[in-house]
Amino acid sequence: MWVLTFIEIQSNEVMIAHAQECSLTIEEIWAYEGSLKWWKNVYVTTIIPLIGILTTSGIVVIVTPSLLQLKQNVFFKRVRNKSGTLTLDRFLQSKED
Repeated sequence: MWVLTFIEIQSNEVMIAHAQECSLTIEEIWAYEGSLKWWKNVYVTTIIPLIGILTTSGIVVIVTPSLLQLKQNVFFKRVRNKSGTLTLDRFLQSKED
């Protein structure tokens, strides 16, 4: 989506910049200016927030399992006794920490 938006914005800017060379009518120039304004609005209001949301979601999905595994390993190392069984006293003691 980002690439499509970027291409549309660039192509509209090029057409407006070369309007004299392309012998565009004033109505065609207005159409390109309106299209450029619309694409820039879509980029700022939709594409940039969507990129932020997807990037954040991806980072959370990648990092969360590692953090949960680390937390689980630390928790179980703390509450297990030497024989490897979990005792109620140690469990309650770890909750108070």
